[in-house]
Amino acid sequence: MAKRESIFTTIEDMQTEKSAWVQQTKRLNNFEGIKNTLTKLYTSSGHFIFELLQNAEDVFATSVTFKLESNRLVFEHNGTRPFDINDIDSITNIGDSTKEDNGNTIGKFGIGFKSVFEYTDSPEIHSGDYHFTIEDLFVPKVISPLINVEKSKTIIILPFNNSSKSEKQCYDEINASRSEEHTSELQS
Repeated sequence: MAKRESIFTTIEDMQTEKSAWVQQTKRLNNFEGIKNTLTKLYTSSGHFIFELLQNAEDVFATSVTFKLESNRLVFEHNGTRPFDINDIDSITNIGDSTKEDNGNTIGKFGIGFKSVFEYTDSPEIHSGDYHFTIEDLFVPKVISPLINVEKSKTIIILPFNNSSKSEKQCYDEINASRSEEHTSELQS
């Protein structure tokens, strides 16, 4: 399967269209069911860590860093290419990955990143020329760039602002998951 090109040319256009779709699903009382299905798909509370690592691996990152803070998790990698508009469209979609079915990429089904929404309602992504947050699982919104950050780095910030979990609960679950299951991956 060939990599799909986005119909959007800007995040703002994408935001407008995807926001209208989200509002329609909310009006029809479908949004919460979609959200619960996508964010609770994986039984491991630390599954999103694997998804972040897989995304870094897919762009040939040689270094990754996780920084767990009391109110957020910061993930950084040095992948060989930053996000482009196709990646942004893909990560704010479902079942529509930009990853090619060539055996060299992981997670080509387009739902894995949604696992971060178990801990945050608004992940931030800073990559190349793009700086955006994702609201309502699907709606990208331009935000200010981070200051003093190398343009070659991709930084994903997960503020612990999930409406169903406290900051402390998010921190404790991730910390427990990190120390139990993912120690070797986190030290990569």
